[in-house]
Amino acid sequence: MKRSLVILAVVAALVCAGPAGAAKPELVENVHFDVFVTTKGHFRGKVFFDREGNFKRFMGLPSMQLTLTSEWGSLETADRGVDKVTENPDGTITVRGTGIHFKEHGGPSATGLWVLTIDPTAGELIDAEYHGNFDLEADGEIEAYICSRLAPQP
Repeated sequence: MKRSLVILAVVAALVCAGPAGAAKPELVENVHFDVFVTTKGHFRGKVFFDREGNFKRFMGLPSMQLTLTSEWGSLETADRGVDKVTENPDGTITVRGTGIHFKEHGGPSATGLWVLTIDPTAGELIDAEYHGNFDLEADGEIEAYICSRLAPQP
């Protein structure tokens, strides 16, 4: 009986003391900073239609050098290749991108072919395929790397 009372007292003390002794949560805010992009080159786009005049696909032909600059750093990259956007019979959209998607001189790169299938109604990425040399994946790694180079560091 004494043992049960001691255990009950310890549990009660932990339950009651827990919240009072806990530290307040730290507020973390989004960090916003200016990034300036300088682009040299060109982008050509072509829209294709079916016989009835309905949209069939879009083809983009980028050939650009980009310099991204912030207060904390800069990096140079390129966008070259062929990008195609096609509406599928089931209502989804397929985006095919070839060429250089991100490449920093002497740093990581993402070159090759990516195929994205998107449900525009739900606003969701259904499938993603990557073929080629992808040191950085498009699912957040490219953005994280760019931010590591351009954002203020803790």
